[in-house]
Amino acid sequence: MTKWNTSEDQIKSLIKEKDDEIRIRKEEKEAEAKRKKYKEPERRLLRNEIDITKPLIYQLCMLNPEGKEEQKEFLKEFFDADTILHVVSPSSYSIEPHLNSVYKKWRLKEVSERRKMVNFLFKLAIVQDGIHLDEWNFLIKLMGEFRFSQALMSFYINRYSALRTEFEESEWGDNESSSSTGENSNVDLNPYYAILGLDDSASVKEIKKAYHALALQYHPDLPKNANRIKECEEKMTKIIEAYDMIIKTLS
Repeated sequence: MTKWNTSEDQIKSLIKEKDDEIRIRKEEKEAEAKRKKYKEPERRLLRNEIDITKPLIYQLCMLNPEGKEEQKEFLKEFFDADTILHVVSPSSYSIEPHLNSVYKKWRLKEVSERRKMVNFLFKLAIVQDGIHLDEWNFLIKLMGEFRFSQALMSFYINRYSALRTEFEESEWGDNESSSSTGENSNVDLNPYYAILGLDDSASVKEIKKAYHALALQYHPDLPKNANRIKECEEKMTKIIEAYDMIIKTLS
């Protein structure tokens, strides 16, 4: 059956395409609304406490000058152009001597406010290719200055360690070759190696590299994953479990 030289199947296909377009636009609008709602508490904090938020952002940005363009793009959602230019531009002026007074002011704030700031800084640190060693050390020091509990610091370390661009060898041991899983564990590690895209002959260095690469693809706090946070949370849980199981067996 045809109508106006269009078959019934073609009409159904056109209707389906139109419905799909409407559904996709609706999902995009909902995702954008969720992103704005998710970031609003941080926006309010950054706007209201600019005198004690800007020095920390400046210090973190100075630790990775090669990530300037990515930093600018990320900061667009929080600051005006003049502020962004100031906090990401290299300068001979060092703000480090003034950080102690900034830390003291932050320690007077509620833990929830301090957490919002740390959340923001970790997300800023990962916008390029992950967290560099200097950035990582600064963030760990910052949590200590903020008087975070050990449990809270462990939460951030566990959440973001996969995104580190460099690993301290002392954390993982010096063994750079894989061991026979049969000698160290009754657990079949092949499914865990498969999650990392490796075989059981992979060296520790190769395991770390694969772990970091997958985190850069699936970590839920990366801006590119804003539309699929739940999916990425589930994926990262499996990646972290696989990495932990393999490293424990090799240590």
